[in-house]
Amino acid sequence: MLSPLMIWTAKIGTFLIALSLLLNLIGLYKSGLFKGFLWISIGLFLSLKILFQLIAFLPFDIWPGDHGLRVLYLHLILLGLVSSVILTVFNQKNSSLAEIIFVLAVWLVIFSLVMISGYWPPVLLPGQVYLWVMLISLLPAIPAIWIWIVEFRENKI
Repeated sequence: MLSPLMIWTAKIGTFLIALSLLLNLIGLYKSGLFKGFLWISIGLFLSLKILFQLIAFLPFDIWPGDHGLRVLYLHLILLGLVSSVILTVFNQKNSSLAEIIFVLAVWLVIFSLVMISGYWPPVLLPGQVYLWVMLISLLPAIPAIWIWIVEFRENKI
């Protein structure tokens, strides 16, 4: 088991991470970087990351041990934030249709993971929810492959 000192040290570290991310978000906002659909979405993903960090700091003791919320959190960071930034760097065309479809597909994946996190009201779950989650999880690959093919044809890869 963890001692109270270790738990408080981890909570303080979590709070400091949230604070530093918030300061970075404010700095990025002031620099005028968040223009266009993709960068606004990246700002929203970063905001959700900050929110998750602050929730982990609170004494609820619910989500660090909850598998559904950990999966949602990892997808928010890796699929939402990291993949969108990589796509922005890789695809140099501003506000292309493929980027918009990619970000919308990522938001659908994150929304579908909220449904199976255990905190979604069971009454609002669609039938065969795991089939829908699986199908929705394939959506970000479609615009990513589209961008890859276009970049490959233009010999940019």
